[in-house]
Amino acid sequence: MVVSVEGIPPSSATSMSSDLVSKKIRPENHHTDEWEAYWAAGGTEHDQGGPSEALRELLEDHRWLLPPGRCLVAGCGRGYDALYLASRGLTCVAIDCCESAITQAQKLLDTTAEALPGKLTYAVQDIFTFRPALRFTLAYEYG
Repeated sequence: MVVSVEGIPPSSATSMSSDLVSKKIRPENHHTDEWEAYWAAGGTEHDQGGPSEALRELLEDHRWLLPPGRCLVAGCGRGYDALYLASRGLTCVAIDCCESAITQAQKLLDTTAEALPGKLTYAVQDIFTFRPALRFTLAYEYG
């Protein structure tokens, strides 16, 4: 899990060697076609059926860590984490490179009975080419 707060770099960024970054974190290595096939087939291996336990524990134990404002949720999958963050009052933009994942996330949002104190928008976007017009107070990715 990487949590970045505006102005404070994520702690993991300083520990990654440039060699690791050049080999792993590259657009051509993120396998969009495989992820699209996974989500289109209704994959559940990466589905916890709700927000990640790590996120829930973090915010339940340390609510003060959650800054008000806009949140980017990258690689949102079915959207549970984004829905959870919006339920905590944030305005969230949740992105995933797979249209099938975003379709499932939107269905989850549409069937949610509770009114969200925050706002939530899902979009098909590739994190490697995403250039947001807005600034985010918080960026979250769990993977």
